[in-house]
Amino acid sequence: MRNLRERPRLVIARALIAVVLVLAGVLIGGVVSGGHDDTKRQTDAALTQARDDLKRSQDTVDDREARIQQLEGRLSELQRQSRRTTASNRRLQRQLARTRGALRRARQ
Repeated sequence: MRNLRERPRLVIARALIAVVLVLAGVLIGGVVSGGHDDTKRQTDAALTQARDDLKRSQDTVDDREARIQQLEGRLSELQRQSRRTTASNRRLQRQLARTRGALRRARQ
């Protein structure tokens, strides 16, 4: 359930891969049980198509996982930068307040 919430596309892709594998198994089972040559050729073609689809799906999943890793790294970098900027901003605000106070005291 956690994977579904975090990476729904990945879960869907893996489910589709499983379905393709099951269909390929059913087709192979039909051939093994004694089909005709024409049925065998059709099954081989369908199996080849299923393998190609599976390979494309897996490539897509791999590409998306790599992109996710890249974006997570960039997010971490931006979060660190944000924390540094926030700290610097606070430091500058304190310095500004001290400087304004010193100016007020100097005018009196």
